[in-house]
Amino acid sequence: MQYGQVLAQSLGRYDEGMSLLDKAIELDPNLAIAWAWRGLCKGGHGKTDEAIQDLQHALRLSPRDPRAWMVQHGLAWAHLIAGRYDDAVLCATTVLQFQPKLAVTLRVTIAAHALAGRLDEAKQVLATHMLVEPETRISTMWVSYRRRMPKEVFDQFAEGLRKAGMPE
Repeated sequence: MQYGQVLAQSLGRYDEGMSLLDKAIELDPNLAIAWAWRGLCKGGHGKTDEAIQDLQHALRLSPRDPRAWMVQHGLAWAHLIAGRYDDAVLCATTVLQFQPKLAVTLRVTIAAHALAGRLDEAKQVLATHMLVEPETRISTMWVSYRRRMPKEVFDQFAEGLRKAGMPE
């Protein structure tokens, strides 16, 4: 199951990875982490409604899972890409209560605020992010995101970061 996630998100072999995650869920429909990984992978590929369904199912299966922050991050990402910026901020805020310096979630929050037109809030979160990861640049971020998502999904995300003033 974890190999499926690695194939889909780290190695850019989305179809192969998803096939393994589907098989894990078929073998054990109560395996919350498989639902979570599948939802995260779908969200990265812009399949936001499917991602949200999988991630919410993972939370229902294991509401006290110590990895619930990861599922909430996946929900924040999927809502961001779906254009539901308030929902993205709400889910990201839940994550940041437990992981206040989690850069990936700070970036989702920045983009969601900026794309919703709340530039002051986006800039405040950007200031926090830059304390956590001062060397972050949009131009170098694509290297780590390219195996996890298509370019058009990244571009949508990067647009929000640009609006907030993240260095290019």
